[in-house]
Amino acid sequence: MTKLKIDLDSQEIFLGLLDTLLCRGYFEYQQYLKLGKKLLYAIKIKENNSCIVNLILNNDHLFQEDQRSDLLIIVYHIDSWRTQWDFLYENSHPKLEDEFVFETTIKFPKNSLERLDKYYYKNFNKKFSD
Repeated sequence: MTKLKIDLDSQEIFLGLLDTLLCRGYFEYQQYLKLGKKLLYAIKIKENNSCIVNLILNNDHLFQEDQRSDLLIIVYHIDSWRTQWDFLYENSHPKLEDEFVFETTIKFPKNSLERLDKYYYKNFNKKFSD
């Protein structure tokens, strides 16, 4: 197997974009909790999560196996979450101001994010998640 040539500039750009989307998602989730768990905020979270998946799937080739595995675990979590989201939405026909809550069966992969954070900090001397 050929060893992957690491393009650190592309990795840094990707991880910066991923960090921005994760921060946006965290903000939207806090708004969702603070403002009554309404569908309006759940839609914003879903849209952001779709951006995260697209970003990862278009850029995971920039990384070695370990980081790719962590990125794909995040995709797996979001894909499972979106499936549950879609099921609830299709079966409840909520309005924007309705409460929209479900218990996800796949928890957010904090360990994967922590490993990516360490990689980001080690290679780019920046904190990925605060």
